[in-house]
Amino acid sequence: MPAAGQQAGDGNHSVRSFWVTEAGYSYSTTGGCSDHYPSFEVGKLINLGGSFAAGGSAFVGHNGDLLFGPRPRLRYWASDDVAFDFGAGLLFGARRSRPAGLASVTYRDVMSLVVQYERNRDGACGQPIENQVFLGVKIGSRPGVTTALVGTAIAGIMIWYFVSQVEN
Repeated sequence: MPAAGQQAGDGNHSVRSFWVTEAGYSYSTTGGCSDHYPSFEVGKLINLGGSFAAGGSAFVGHNGDLLFGPRPRLRYWASDDVAFDFGAGLLFGARRSRPAGLASVTYRDVMSLVVQYERNRDGACGQPIENQVFLGVKIGSRPGVTTALVGTAIAGIMIWYFVSQVEN
């Protein structure tokens, strides 16, 4: 059974809004180089009635640079279990902002298959402008939060360990 707020069907008018939390990994399928892309996203969507919800999220990821930014989102439920999410926005943190877009198919707000587009105007791998398409998977809801917290703790321990080795 889906968690409260995952459905916006006719039988679920009591849920006005719900949180979206996603931890993911994508891999570049285009561009001059291949990039690994871990990410985390948290936001809130408001039930618009029928099969639609809209809102926004805050995105943070690492694609050669630490990137972050707001992402307006639209969700359409095709059934009680399957939803389609669409989002777009600007990512900041590299030398210049990057326009980015997202499309995903989500199962019960637990797992998503994701296609993400970014236009890197500074270019990566020696090219003046690079259009990158990433394919990936995101884990949502409580598993997404847990994955992000555990991943952050492991990254912090690794950074602490490597910094302590350099100082000695």
